[in-house]
Amino acid sequence: MKAVFLDRGSFPDTISIELPTQISEVIEYQNTQPEQVAERIKDADIVLTNKIVLNADVIQKASNLKLIQVMATGVNNVDANACQEKGIAIQNVEGYSVNSVPEHTFSMLFALRRNLVSYIQDVKAGKWSSL
Repeated sequence: MKAVFLDRGSFPDTISIELPTQISEVIEYQNTQPEQVAERIKDADIVLTNKIVLNADVIQKASNLKLIQVMATGVNNVDANACQEKGIAIQNVEGYSVNSVPEHTFSMLFALRRNLVSYIQDVKAGKWSSL
């Protein structure tokens, strides 16, 4: 099986991405321009992508494609109808950011409740002594 990662450069090198042993060939591109997508995935069994758009046209040209693995939670960059017509599975990264999203939400609530942004702006403007 052949896997093609269209935008490996969107992840830090320190993140290890382990693939099943059934995948005998892996091609990683740091980034892929829209006009390069069809050529790069034409004989892939699996496509891994983070943000690259996979529209109906490029999906139709991918004769071996069985799975599109979106390396994020949202899959709005993939034409789901075209995949359904060809029997191609779409998978996302389930459970991604389950801790950091609520942490960020609560930190924003606290910042808004205490009006921290205006305090930060005052400190940067040198008004901290009058606070």
